[in-house]
Amino acid sequence: MHGVRVRWAPLGRGDRRRAANALVRDMTGAALRHGPCVHCGGAHGVPRLDGGVDAVSLAYTASHVFAAVGAGVHALGIDAECGDPADAAGVERLRAGATLRDWTRLEAVAKADGRGLALDVATVRIESDAGARWTARVPGAPHPFSGADLIGPAGVVLSVARAAAPAGQADPATR
Repeated sequence: MHGVRVRWAPLGRGDRRRAANALVRDMTGAALRHGPCVHCGGAHGVPRLDGGVDAVSLAYTASHVFAAVGAGVHALGIDAECGDPADAAGVERLRAGATLRDWTRLEAVAKADGRGLALDVATVRIESDAGARWTARVPGAPHPFSGADLIGPAGVVLSVARAAAPAGQADPATR
């Protein structure tokens, strides 16, 4: 996806935040910071980079930390889940028959949208040509989101979403 870099690293026995910080510092040279949590105010909210130059998003599985960094991207989200893309998502608020791939796309969009799981993901409409690239439309969002399904570590379903270009402009992510 144009302007977005994604990397992952195995999680050791240490703190997953420390692993995320090391991964992001290796990618960008900048320190990773977390804003306040919207629920409790703790320092584990939306991740940001020192200097605020790039957008960053994080995801974790039991075995890996994932980071997406976007230069010139103002909204970015990544999600990773263990399993097969065709597995049932098992999330009550999704439509019947939703897959793990559906879920990683929706969660990546929810992160890029900024509302996270406060967003009613059942209202998000994803258009795909059955390929790895897709577009998501979120009610109330000023722009669509472009997304991509990525190849990650074995047994991990990985999707990333970013704000698409404003209406009337070509989205460089689709070139």
